[in-house]
Amino acid sequence: MFNQTFCDSIELKSTPIKTADTQGFSEITMTDAAGDTITELQYFTFTADEDVTLYGSFVRSDGQVCTMTSPQYSFDVEASPTLLVTNYNGTNDLLGGDTIVLYASADAGTISWIDSSGTVFNTDTLYVTSPGTYTARAITTNCETVKEIIVYEPSYVAKTGSDLTGTGSFTAPFLTIQKGVDEATNGQKVYVLPGTYQETVDIDKSVTIESDYVRLGTANARNTTIIDGNGSPCIEIDNVSDDIVVNVNGFRLRDASQTANANQGALSIKQSYNTTFTLMNSSITQSANSGDCCGRGGIINAEYLRELTLLNVDILSLIHI
Repeated sequence: MFNQTFCDSIELKSTPIKTADTQGFSEITMTDAAGDTITELQYFTFTADEDVTLYGSFVRSDGQVCTMTSPQYSFDVEASPTLLVTNYNGTNDLLGGDTIVLYASADAGTISWIDSSGTVFNTDTLYVTSPGTYTARAITTNCETVKEIIVYEPSYVAKTGSDLTGTGSFTAPFLTIQKGVDEATNGQKVYVLPGTYQETVDIDKSVTIESDYVRLGTANARNTTIIDGNGSPCIEIDNVSDDIVVNVNGFRLRDASQTANANQGALSIKQSYNTTFTLMNSSITQSANSGDCCGRGGIINAEYLRELTLLNVDILSLIHI
């Protein structure tokens, strides 16, 4: 039976053990070709070739113990190829007009690449000039291993930029984060250079917003790249029905205190049931409650979203002075 090849492992599951509520065997044993016991459990995961026979014992209504034997199950377990992808540029960000070189190698099988449109390239080296998802694949006779590499063409925001003449490039950045988000394609990355950006960033699409904490590995960028709400939310997602994923990494959110008759926070997400939001390596400060009553104003206001994740986020100096 079987006579199949499986990749990496296979789990065998036998007939259920008898319980007070269900019929079944009182004992189950899996044995190998030599008749030695492999396990007496209902489940077992095999990571190597094996010939398996199952024995099940049960007690008849007259008290006699009966044993049933399965046919022998034979199968092979083959290791999937180990695939390694090397990025010779050391970054997944295209800067405009440049090329990212990706190299795939494996300990077995044939190498190929697949681009975002599904085009297959039968080569180990891929030259990438446009953003997208690129999949390296190693295939043997029975198994395959794949790895996805996402290449971005980020836009840039800087205090030296312009929302009127800027193009979002590193040499001609936008002035506001809002402009960077507005001009971003769905899923694009926006890099924000150090400085204080007094604005509320209104987000309605999938986007990744990162400071030099990520781009250059500058630890202090999480303190020197500031979104100042000036009494309003620093980041807001309001009534967005689309399925979006938003990542914000390496910022200080401050001064979201307010006196308006509404719930809000430095981070405010409302009525956006399909939104997944992650704030990382950041801090929230000077955003204590100064609302008229009932807890309005403050740190985070999250009402009706799919998922909110905070990773390495500090809450500091909540009272606005």
